[in-house]
Amino acid sequence: MKMGMESINFRKLGPVGILKQAVSLLKQKPKLFLQVTVCFIYPFAAITQFLSYGYIAWMNRLIASWGVTQQLQIHDQLSKNLITLLDLARLLEGYLLLLIVVTALALVTMVVVICAAAETLKGQTVTLRSVMAFLPAGLKRMFLTDVVSLIFVLGMTVGYALVVCPSIICISALVPQSVLILLIVVTYVIFVIGLVYLQVVWSLWPAIAVVDEIWGTECLCKSVSLVKGKRWTSFSLMAIYMIFGGPAGYLTVKLMHGSYASIIAAGLMMSAMSTVLALFLCLTRTVLYFVCISHHEHSTSFGSQINGYPAGYKHPQEYSEIEKKPINEKSVLI
Repeated sequence: MKMGMESINFRKLGPVGILKQAVSLLKQKPKLFLQVTVCFIYPFAAITQFLSYGYIAWMNRLIASWGVTQQLQIHDQLSKNLITLLDLARLLEGYLLLLIVVTALALVTMVVVICAAAETLKGQTVTLRSVMAFLPAGLKRMFLTDVVSLIFVLGMTVGYALVVCPSIICISALVPQSVLILLIVVTYVIFVIGLVYLQVVWSLWPAIAVVDEIWGTECLCKSVSLVKGKRWTSFSLMAIYMIFGGPAGYLTVKLMHGSYASIIAAGLMMSAMSTVLALFLCLTRTVLYFVCISHHEHSTSFGSQINGYPAGYKHPQEYSEIEKKPINEKSVLI
Protein backbone atom coordinates (compact mmCIF):
# COMPACT_ATOMS: atom_id res chain seq x y z
CA MET A 1 0.00 0.00 0.00
CA LYS A 2 1.39 3.39 -1.00
CA MET A 3 0.88 6.61 0.86
CA GLY A 4 0.48 9.20 -1.87
CA MET A 5 0.12 12.91 -1.20
CA GLU A 6 -3.36 12.85 -2.69
CA SER A 7 -4.57 10.73 0.24
CA ILE A 8 -3.30 13.20 2.90
CA ASN A 9 -4.92 16.55 3.68
CA PHE A 10 -1.76 18.39 4.71
CA ARG A 11 -3.46 21.76 5.12
CA LYS A 12 -5.45 20.53 8.14
CA LEU A 13 -2.48 19.04 10.01
CA GLY A 14 -1.48 20.75 13.24
CA PRO A 15 1.36 19.78 15.62
CA VAL A 16 -0.45 16.63 16.80
CA GLY A 17 -1.44 15.69 13.26
CA ILE A 18 2.14 16.12 12.08
CA LEU A 19 3.39 13.83 14.85
CA LYS A 20 0.76 11.25 13.92
CA GLN A 21 1.81 11.48 10.28
CA ALA A 22 5.42 10.88 11.35
CA VAL A 23 4.31 7.71 13.15
CA SER A 24 2.34 6.73 10.05
CA LEU A 25 5.51 7.06 7.97
CA LEU A 26 7.28 4.61 10.27
CA LYS A 27 4.40 2.17 9.92
CA GLN A 28 4.37 2.58 6.16
CA LYS A 29 8.11 1.86 5.75
CA PRO A 30 9.24 0.00 8.89
CA LYS A 31 12.07 -1.86 7.16
CA LEU A 32 13.51 1.26 5.51
CA PHE A 33 13.50 3.38 8.66
CA LEU A 34 14.85 0.49 10.73
CA GLN A 35 17.77 0.26 8.29
CA VAL A 36 18.30 4.01 8.50
CA THR A 37 18.21 3.86 12.29
CA VAL A 38 20.63 0.94 12.55
CA CYS A 39 23.05 2.19 9.87
CA PHE A 40 23.02 5.91 10.61
CA ILE A 41 21.03 7.37 13.49
CA TYR A 42 21.93 5.13 16.44
CA PRO A 43 25.65 4.71 15.57
CA PHE A 44 25.99 8.46 15.03
CA ALA A 45 24.16 9.16 18.31
CA ALA A 46 26.47 6.75 20.16
CA ILE A 47 29.57 8.34 18.60
CA THR A 48 28.28 11.78 19.57
CA GLN A 49 27.72 10.71 23.17
CA PHE A 50 31.15 9.05 23.37
CA LEU A 51 32.93 12.13 22.03
CA SER A 52 30.90 14.47 24.27
CA TYR A 53 31.64 12.45 27.41
CA GLY A 54 35.30 12.25 26.46
CA TYR A 55 35.50 16.00 25.95
CA ILE A 56 33.75 16.74 29.27
CA ALA A 57 36.04 14.34 31.15
CA TRP A 58 39.11 15.89 29.54
CA MET A 59 37.82 19.38 30.35
CA ASN A 60 37.23 18.45 34.00
CA ARG A 61 40.77 17.06 34.34
CA LEU A 62 42.22 20.15 32.70
CA ILE A 63 40.29 22.50 34.97
CA ALA A 64 41.28 20.45 38.02
CA SER A 65 44.93 20.87 37.03
CA TRP A 66 44.56 24.65 37.24
CA GLY A 67 44.26 24.40 41.02
CA VAL A 68 47.45 22.33 41.14
CA THR A 69 49.18 24.90 38.96
CA GLN A 70 48.24 27.72 41.33
CA GLN A 71 49.71 25.78 44.26
CA LEU A 72 53.09 25.34 42.57
CA GLN A 73 55.97 27.57 43.55
CA ILE A 74 55.59 29.81 40.54
CA HIS A 75 56.33 33.37 41.56
CA ASP A 76 55.91 34.80 38.10
CA GLN A 77 52.20 35.69 37.73
CA LEU A 78 52.64 35.96 33.97
CA SER A 79 53.62 32.28 33.80
CA LYS A 80 50.47 31.28 35.65
CA ASN A 81 48.29 33.32 33.32
CA LEU A 82 50.08 31.94 30.26
CA ILE A 83 49.43 28.34 31.38
CA THR A 84 45.73 29.12 31.88
CA LEU A 85 45.44 30.80 28.47
CA LEU A 86 47.08 27.86 26.72
CA ASP A 87 44.67 25.47 28.43
CA LEU A 88 41.72 27.61 27.41
CA ALA A 89 42.97 27.57 23.82
CA ARG A 90 43.17 23.77 23.96
CA LEU A 91 39.64 23.58 25.32
CA LEU A 92 38.35 25.83 22.54
CA GLU A 93 40.19 23.82 19.90
CA GLY A 94 38.74 20.58 21.25
CA TYR A 95 35.24 22.04 21.37
CA LEU A 96 35.43 23.27 17.76
CA LEU A 97 36.63 19.85 16.61
CA LEU A 98 33.79 18.18 18.53
CA LEU A 99 31.27 20.62 17.03
CA ILE A 100 32.46 19.90 13.48
CA VAL A 101 32.24 16.12 13.89
CA VAL A 102 28.84 16.21 15.60
CA THR A 103 27.44 18.61 12.99
CA ALA A 104 28.67 16.42 10.12
CA LEU A 105 27.02 13.34 11.63
CA ALA A 106 23.78 15.25 12.21
CA LEU A 107 23.69 16.55 8.62
CA VAL A 108 24.15 13.05 7.19
CA THR A 109 21.30 11.81 9.37
CA MET A 110 18.98 14.62 8.26
CA VAL A 111 19.67 14.08 4.56
CA VAL A 112 19.00 10.33 4.73
CA VAL A 113 15.84 10.54 6.84
CA ILE A 114 14.32 13.52 5.00
CA CYS A 115 14.97 11.94 1.61
CA ALA A 116 13.38 8.66 2.71
CA ALA A 117 10.39 10.46 4.26
CA ALA A 118 9.81 12.71 1.23
CA GLU A 119 9.88 9.76 -1.15
CA THR A 120 7.45 7.86 1.06
CA LEU A 121 5.06 10.80 1.21
CA LYS A 122 5.19 10.93 -2.58
CA GLY A 123 4.04 7.31 -2.72
CA GLN A 124 7.29 6.09 -4.28
CA THR A 125 9.07 2.83 -3.57
CA VAL A 126 12.38 3.75 -1.97
CA THR A 127 15.22 1.68 -0.58
CA LEU A 128 18.31 2.42 1.48
CA ARG A 129 20.47 2.07 -1.65
CA SER A 130 18.49 4.71 -3.55
CA VAL A 131 18.69 7.06 -0.55
CA MET A 132 22.45 6.53 -0.39
CA ALA A 133 22.69 7.52 -4.06
CA PHE A 134 21.13 10.86 -3.16
CA LEU A 135 23.36 11.45 -0.12
CA PRO A 136 26.42 13.20 -1.69
CA ALA A 137 24.47 15.94 -3.49
CA GLY A 138 22.03 16.45 -0.62
CA LEU A 139 24.80 16.57 1.98
CA LYS A 140 26.67 19.24 0.02
CA ARG A 141 23.66 21.55 -0.08
CA MET A 142 22.86 20.84 3.56
CA PHE A 143 26.42 21.64 4.66
CA LEU A 144 26.64 24.90 2.72
CA THR A 145 23.29 26.11 4.04
CA ASP A 146 24.26 25.20 7.59
CA VAL A 147 27.48 27.21 7.25
CA VAL A 148 25.54 30.24 6.00
CA SER A 149 23.08 30.01 8.91
CA LEU A 150 25.91 29.66 11.43
CA ILE A 151 27.68 32.72 10.00
CA PHE A 152 24.47 34.71 10.32
CA VAL A 153 23.91 33.61 13.93
CA LEU A 154 27.56 34.28 14.79
CA GLY A 155 27.30 37.77 13.30
CA MET A 156 24.14 38.38 15.29
CA THR A 157 25.88 37.25 18.49
CA VAL A 158 28.97 39.38 17.88
CA GLY A 159 26.79 42.38 17.06
CA TYR A 160 24.87 41.90 20.29
CA ALA A 161 28.12 41.74 22.27
CA LEU A 162 29.63 44.80 20.56
CA VAL A 163 26.52 46.94 20.97
CA VAL A 164 25.00 45.87 24.29
CA CYS A 165 28.10 45.23 26.40
CA PRO A 166 29.79 48.62 25.82
CA SER A 167 26.41 50.35 26.33
CA ILE A 168 25.91 48.60 29.68
CA ILE A 169 29.43 49.56 30.77
CA CYS A 170 28.90 53.20 29.80
CA ILE A 171 25.69 53.61 31.77
CA SER A 172 26.75 51.48 34.74
CA ALA A 173 27.91 54.57 36.65
CA LEU A 174 24.77 56.56 35.83
CA VAL A 175 21.97 54.22 36.95
CA PRO A 176 21.30 52.19 40.09
CA GLN A 177 22.49 48.59 40.21
CA SER A 178 18.92 47.24 40.17
CA VAL A 179 18.15 49.14 36.96
CA LEU A 180 21.41 47.94 35.43
CA ILE A 181 20.58 44.30 36.20
CA LEU A 182 17.10 44.78 34.74
CA LEU A 183 18.58 46.20 31.52
CA ILE A 184 20.98 43.27 31.22
CA VAL A 185 18.15 40.76 31.70
CA VAL A 186 15.83 42.52 29.24
CA THR A 187 18.45 42.81 26.49
CA TYR A 188 19.49 39.19 26.96
CA VAL A 189 15.87 37.99 26.80
CA ILE A 190 15.36 39.96 23.58
CA PHE A 191 18.49 38.36 22.14
CA VAL A 192 17.29 34.85 23.07
CA ILE A 193 13.85 35.55 21.59
CA GLY A 194 15.59 36.55 18.35
CA LEU A 195 17.50 33.27 18.28
CA VAL A 196 14.32 31.29 18.94
CA TYR A 197 12.54 33.18 16.16
CA LEU A 198 15.30 32.23 13.73
CA GLN A 199 14.97 28.58 14.77
CA VAL A 200 11.24 28.76 14.05
CA VAL A 201 11.36 30.47 10.65
CA TRP A 202 14.39 28.42 9.53
CA SER A 203 12.91 25.11 10.63
CA LEU A 204 12.18 24.08 7.01
CA TRP A 205 15.58 24.66 5.48
CA PRO A 206 16.82 21.04 5.86
CA ALA A 207 13.78 19.74 3.98
CA ILE A 208 14.05 22.50 1.38
CA ALA A 209 17.75 21.76 0.80
CA VAL A 210 16.91 18.09 0.15
CA VAL A 211 13.63 18.40 -1.74
CA ASP A 212 14.06 21.63 -3.72
CA GLU A 213 17.80 21.33 -4.37
CA ILE A 214 18.66 24.88 -3.33
CA TRP A 215 21.09 26.05 -0.68
CA GLY A 216 22.44 29.06 1.15
CA THR A 217 20.48 32.28 1.55
CA GLU A 218 17.99 31.17 -1.10
CA CYS A 219 17.15 28.12 1.00
CA LEU A 220 16.85 30.13 4.22
CA CYS A 221 14.69 32.81 2.60
CA LYS A 222 12.35 30.20 1.15
CA SER A 223 12.01 28.67 4.62
CA VAL A 224 11.00 32.08 6.01
CA SER A 225 8.41 32.47 3.23
CA LEU A 226 6.98 28.98 3.53
CA VAL A 227 6.63 28.97 7.31
CA LYS A 228 4.42 32.08 7.27
CA GLY A 229 1.05 31.12 8.66
CA LYS A 230 2.53 28.05 10.34
CA ARG A 231 4.98 29.68 12.75
CA TRP A 232 3.07 28.54 15.83
CA THR A 233 3.00 25.01 14.47
CA SER A 234 6.75 25.10 13.97
CA PHE A 235 7.27 26.59 17.43
CA SER A 236 5.01 23.97 19.03
CA LEU A 237 6.99 21.13 17.49
CA MET A 238 10.25 22.69 18.66
CA ALA A 239 8.84 23.10 22.18
CA ILE A 240 7.78 19.44 22.25
CA TYR A 241 11.31 18.27 21.45
CA MET A 242 12.78 20.61 24.07
CA ILE A 243 10.35 19.29 26.70
CA PHE A 244 11.30 15.69 25.99
CA GLY A 245 15.01 16.29 25.41
CA GLY A 246 15.67 18.57 28.38
CA PRO A 247 14.99 16.12 31.25
CA ALA A 248 16.92 13.37 29.51
CA GLY A 249 19.94 15.64 29.13
CA TYR A 250 19.75 16.75 32.77
CA LEU A 251 19.54 13.13 33.99
CA THR A 252 22.49 12.20 31.81
CA VAL A 253 24.64 14.98 33.31
CA LYS A 254 23.76 13.71 36.80
CA LEU A 255 24.56 10.09 36.01
CA MET A 256 27.89 10.78 34.34
CA HIS A 257 29.38 11.97 37.63
CA GLY A 258 28.80 8.60 39.27
CA SER A 259 30.38 5.19 38.81
CA TYR A 260 31.47 3.69 35.50
CA ALA A 261 28.24 1.66 35.42
CA SER A 262 26.15 4.81 35.74
CA ILE A 263 28.19 6.53 33.04
CA ILE A 264 27.64 3.61 30.64
CA ALA A 265 23.93 3.57 31.50
CA ALA A 266 23.71 7.30 30.89
CA GLY A 267 25.45 6.93 27.53
CA LEU A 268 23.15 4.13 26.37
CA MET A 269 20.05 5.97 27.58
CA MET A 270 21.02 9.25 25.95
CA SER A 271 21.98 7.50 22.69
CA ALA A 272 18.57 5.82 22.55
CA MET A 273 16.79 9.08 23.40
CA SER A 274 18.83 11.00 20.83
CA THR A 275 18.00 8.37 18.21
CA VAL A 276 14.25 8.70 18.77
CA LEU A 277 14.37 12.50 18.89
CA ALA A 278 16.55 12.77 15.76
CA LEU A 279 14.30 10.41 13.80
CA PHE A 280 11.09 12.22 14.73
CA LEU A 281 12.69 15.64 14.29
CA CYS A 282 13.57 14.84 10.67
CA LEU A 283 10.23 13.18 9.97
CA THR A 284 8.18 16.05 11.40
CA ARG A 285 10.25 18.65 9.55
CA THR A 286 9.57 16.82 6.30
CA VAL A 287 5.83 16.61 7.01
CA LEU A 288 5.80 20.28 8.08
CA TYR A 289 7.42 21.18 4.76
CA PHE A 290 4.55 19.60 2.83
CA VAL A 291 2.04 21.18 5.24
CA CYS A 292 3.47 24.64 4.50
CA ILE A 293 3.61 23.95 0.76
CA SER A 294 -0.04 22.94 0.84
CA HIS A 295 -0.93 25.95 3.00
CA HIS A 296 0.54 28.37 0.45
CA GLU A 297 -1.01 26.56 -2.53
CA HIS A 298 2.36 25.86 -4.10
CA SER A 299 0.87 25.11 -7.53
CA THR A 300 0.47 28.88 -8.03
CA SER A 301 2.79 30.46 -5.44
CA PHE A 302 5.89 28.33 -5.79
CA GLY A 303 5.67 26.85 -9.26
CA SER A 304 3.83 23.89 -10.73
CA GLN A 305 4.57 20.29 -9.90
CA ILE A 306 6.51 18.10 -12.22
CA ASN A 307 5.41 14.46 -12.28
CA GLY A 308 3.93 14.85 -8.82
CA TYR A 309 7.05 16.44 -7.33
CA PRO A 310 7.52 20.08 -6.28
CA ALA A 311 9.29 22.31 -8.76
CA GLY A 312 13.05 21.85 -8.63
CA TYR A 313 12.85 18.43 -6.98
CA LYS A 314 14.94 15.65 -8.44
CA HIS A 315 14.14 12.05 -7.88
CA PRO A 316 16.97 10.26 -6.01
CA GLN A 317 17.13 7.78 -8.88
CA GLU A 318 18.57 10.52 -11.08
CA TYR A 319 21.73 10.37 -8.96
CA SER A 320 22.03 6.61 -9.14
CA GLU A 321 24.64 5.09 -11.38
CA ILE A 322 22.81 1.76 -11.20
CA GLU A 323 19.62 2.64 -13.07
CA LYS A 324 19.94 4.68 -16.30
CA LYS A 325 16.53 4.01 -17.80
CA PRO A 326 14.30 7.00 -18.62
CA ILE A 327 12.01 7.96 -15.76
CA ASN A 328 8.29 8.20 -16.42
CA GLU A 329 5.35 8.87 -14.14
CA LYS A 330 4.97 5.19 -13.26
CA SER A 331 8.64 4.50 -12.58
CA VAL A 332 9.72 3.44 -9.14
CA LEU A 333 13.05 3.03 -7.40
CA ILE A 334 14.56 -0.39 -7.32
